[in-house]
Amino acid sequence: MIAQQIINAVSLGGVYALLALGLAIVFSIVGLINFAHGELMTLSGYALLAALVFGLPFPAAVLVAVSCGALAAVAMERVAFRPMRGASVTSLLLTSFAVSSLLKVVFQNGISARPQAVAMPSWMTGAFSFGDFTIGVGPSISIVVSALALIALELFLRRTVTGTAMRAAAEDFNVVRLMGIPASRIIATAFLLSGLLAGLAAMLWVAQRASVDPLMGFTPVLKAFIA
Repeated sequence: MIAQQIINAVSLGGVYALLALGLAIVFSIVGLINFAHGELMTLSGYALLAALVFGLPFPAAVLVAVSCGALAAVAMERVAFRPMRGASVTSLLLTSFAVSSLLKVVFQNGISARPQAVAMPSWMTGAFSFGDFTIGVGPSISIVVSALALIALELFLRRTVTGTAMRAAAEDFNVVRLMGIPASRIIATAFLLSGLLAGLAAMLWVAQRASVDPLMGFTPVLKAFIA
């Protein structure tokens, strides 16, 4: 029983880690605490639901949903935050609150204020048994995907030119300009990565709960922010 609880805690911690990294990437480069990050997670959840309703296979639906999270993050940066570049921290925070509130209203009024069931494939509800020890497929996938995502992000930040530029921008944005890399490109990439991580977190969250609701991203992002 204790081992099972540890596995569940680790799988849930993986979701929080992905969300926390998404928040940290944007904050380290832009200096913005993006309170609309949870809505990227919610959007990805609804995108998964829509893709499954339209008959896409589950793996393809997951790919579409994660891509929607990433594209929505880039659009959010372009439409809401880029015009505010150079503004005060307070203005940026108010903008992120406004975007978050707007998206919540869209989800509640445009889709439904009630939780929507997501039809998960039967193999996702199974479990692995090792003697008296049983671990669900969902938590297992959550742990593996979270670990692989963290490794991939580490490799990207350390082994690519863009990743190196992002690390430099986190220290001093003037260094990025000296490298001849447009600031807009680095900031857009930061939001893209945050959206990807939010999308992945949404998939892992939905996989364990099989439902989506307009406030789905609020509590996980709040806990990730505290972490």
